[in-house]
Amino acid sequence: MATAEWLDALPIFSAPLVRNFLEQGSVNDRFFSLLSFIHLGVPLGAFAIIWIHTQRVPQAKTSPPKIVTIWLILSMVALSLIQPALSQGHADLDSAPFVLNLDWFYLWSYPLLYSWSPANVWILIGGVTGFFLLLPFLGGAKRGKGEYEITTTPAGHTVMAKNGETILEASLRHGLNLPYVCRDGACGACKGKVLRGTVDYGIYQKSALTDAEKEQGNALFCCAKPLSDLQVECHEVNESGRFPVKIMKFCVQKMERAAQDVMLLELRPEGDEQMDFVAGQYIAVHLDDGTKRSYSIANAPHESDCLQLHVRLVKGGKFTGHVFNEMRVGDILQAEGPLGTFFLHEESDKPIIFMSGGCGFGSVKGMVEHALKIGLNRPMTLYWGARIPEDFYLAKLPENWQREHKNFKFIPVLSEPKPEHGWQGRTGLVHEAILQDYQTLNNYQVYACGSPEMVEAGRAPFMAKGLPEDQYFADKISVACHIAPAMEAPVSSEGAKHD
Repeated sequence: MATAEWLDALPIFSAPLVRNFLEQGSVNDRFFSLLSFIHLGVPLGAFAIIWIHTQRVPQAKTSPPKIVTIWLILSMVALSLIQPALSQGHADLDSAPFVLNLDWFYLWSYPLLYSWSPANVWILIGGVTGFFLLLPFLGGAKRGKGEYEITTTPAGHTVMAKNGETILEASLRHGLNLPYVCRDGACGACKGKVLRGTVDYGIYQKSALTDAEKEQGNALFCCAKPLSDLQVECHEVNESGRFPVKIMKFCVQKMERAAQDVMLLELRPEGDEQMDFVAGQYIAVHLDDGTKRSYSIANAPHESDCLQLHVRLVKGGKFTGHVFNEMRVGDILQAEGPLGTFFLHEESDKPIIFMSGGCGFGSVKGMVEHALKIGLNRPMTLYWGARIPEDFYLAKLPENWQREHKNFKFIPVLSEPKPEHGWQGRTGLVHEAILQDYQTLNNYQVYACGSPEMVEAGRAPFMAKGLPEDQYFADKISVACHIAPAMEAPVSSEGAKHD
């Protein structure tokens, strides 16, 4: 009755709703079916929509912080003890109640209908609802302690970095896809200029960021943390942003020793979820001590039901030692991915030169298989450099590509041939072989994947032969246990010389 009186205050009904309850037969079974749908069907439908939404959001957090949950429960318990919400007395089928005492906890608005008026209650409820709907848009973003604003140039995007976050972490969290590969200060792929502000350069390799580059205002965004509001110059990429980064568990499905010091791993995701990726990206395997080891995905995206890794044994390596000595089929690994911005730029029509060293072939393998799968007709030449013939651990595969595809050519290059090897092919450093074969590189794209020394050895000579700087794509493979990082103190870029 009270609800009917409340609804009567709205000017959308031609007659008072309460009349429907005055005569026998005015309310039929369909009315109560409608009430059941409103009270049960609508909430269940809303719950289903919310559940589907949260399942589609990666790493969605649906629970409040623990401290909020504890205080909310304690407040509810205390309130129930101080002013309990009591229902009516025991049911008595021999009597008909004329007065119902409304529980304030559940039906707090109904007593207001009689102390105020139905119209005033509608104004109150509408105002409170409107306030909560507008609340997310009021007041603007609040800056927490230690948070700084980062503005990118030339795109003009603005992100907030949390306390302790690097520039790269803050950008990725806000959906900006900056170039990066190792995220460990070793490759230099995330290098950019700090035009304004102060940063803590963090721990990085001198080969990735020289003192001269620092004087010009450069920093490694995967290591640099803001100490003030920043304006940075960087180039954003879009291709790798198609797939969210996930942390998933994988089962070791296959182990194959391709060479004395190379193990081919095949990992299958646990459950039905797959990790989608772009050819050339990598995953970071989580170790028990909280550290990570990064490995290129060696298969093409159309084979995303599993991930292939090429793992080279490193003397003293914690993870590689485990792979070669302790790992068994069926073991479970946790990995994060896809990561990295080393991928095939399919929109170009330029011929492609792949330069691979050692297990850098794994990343190139995924790219080539993807290119062949989609029918890419651009000329592709793979130069694979190694020390001894045994290092060409999958040489038959590119040889098959060369036989089956007219637009693909394979050139193995041995750097340390010995008479007992009987080697009849190309010798020397792999980048030198490329320089010998091409008089100019201005109309080419070069994809280099291997040791930092190999990648950097080719950069300047290739540019000297006309290769545009933005057409040299590199993925440096560094050895974690052999890295000797250098700690850098916070330095301000204010007053630095910029080109």
